Amino acid sequence: MKQIFFTILITLLFSVSVIASPDKTRFDDLQGVLYQSTHDGDTIRFNIPNTHPLFGHNIPIRLRGIDTPEINSSCPSERQHAIAARQHVHTLLHNAHTITLKRVGRGKYFRILGDVVFDGVDLGQHLLQNGWAVSYDGDQKKSVWCDSIVNE
Repeated sequence: MKQIFFTILITLLFSVSVIASPDKTRFDDLQGVLYQSTHDGDTIRFNIPNTHPLFGHNIPIRLRGIDTPEINSSCPSERQHAIAARQHVHTLLHNAHTITLKRVGRGKYFRILGDVVFDGVDLGQHLLQNGWAVSYDGDQKKSVWCDSIVNE
């Protein structure tokens, strides 16, 4: 009897580990999302069509792998940069024909992270390449906008 119980227990544990394995989980791209608003350059709200409003209405998505200036910074220059970055992202996404969320998942603060692609352009890469953002790997943030000039 103990051997049968042990065999069932091992089988169940193995099954749960296979099901829960992150390597086996794949989330499809969320296509046709609707832009709602931008908090700052790296946090954007979307409506996700064909999902329950609880999960898909006005959902904040944080861009994966980048950091933009913070709206709530105590540094006036950083706030000015943040307002400019927010307006830039708003203009891009408001005028986009298609928006897709890719590689959607949870970050270390349980925020939803993802890549935003508008009209075939990766928003995070665009912001990095044009000086609106810096790379961010999840460690402590470093402000780089307090002494620099705002992008025009």
